Amino acid sequence: MKKLLQTFFAEFLELFLPEVAEQLDHRETRFLQQELLVDVVGGESRELDLLLATRFRGTDAYVLVHFEPQSYREADFHER
Repeated sequence: MKKLLQTFFAEFLELFLPEVAEQLDHRETRFLQQELLVDVVGGESRELDLLLATRFRGTDAYVLVHFEPQSYREADFHER
């Protein structure tokens, strides 16, 4: 899934988030090595799904893409 999103990131944004896609300069987009995100309060660490550096509205920016496919319904899923 990650490789697919990396390959078609611009197209993915154009399809699902067109208002964001038009603000990014895809010529400047580069995927960064995965980092570990540490929740200082909760003590949990998680590996980021996708982290990329790009230009957003003409300024340098970082974009974190989190995706979590699952096969069952969960009421508080959107809060993760």
